[in-house]
Amino acid sequence: MKIDYTIIIGVIVIVMLIAVLVMLPPAAKPAHKEENSSQDTNGSEEPWVVMMGIFADQESYRESSRAEFTIRLTVPESMPSAEIRLYGVENRYGAYKIDRNEIFDLAAGENILRIDAQLPPCSSCAGITPGNYSVYSALYSNGTQVANSSMEIELVK
Repeated sequence: MKIDYTIIIGVIVIVMLIAVLVMLPPAAKPAHKEENSSQDTNGSEEPWVVMMGIFADQESYRESSRAEFTIRLTVPESMPSAEIRLYGVENRYGAYKIDRNEIFDLAAGENILRIDAQLPPCSSCAGITPGNYSVYSALYSNGTQVANSSMEIELVK
């Protein structure tokens, strides 16, 4: 009996590709897209909906420059001491080079927040090369993430 190694190798490669695809994280959301998150409050039937969007003052930045991020939040009721986390520009080692937590008192309705961040230098040692990077914002209430949003920026040398 003659064995066709090409078919066996092909089947193994297909199985390995399927395994890799299953283990990949979900795709990043498109830039400037707002996301909605819901949370029940006080056991009520009505969902507690927060709208959140993140925007930058530019699309492209030089390494080591400052960036201003604007976070637009719409909340159904006031949130004193709400925590906003701004993070992103992940290096090749998995560390975020922007990682800031800020506390804001949010009023019911629309809130416009601005957070400045120092962008990292491009360096092979730091694991940052010129290119596109994701920046995320997240709203926390009592330690629970209520909403999040993301966008892309470009770092150039």
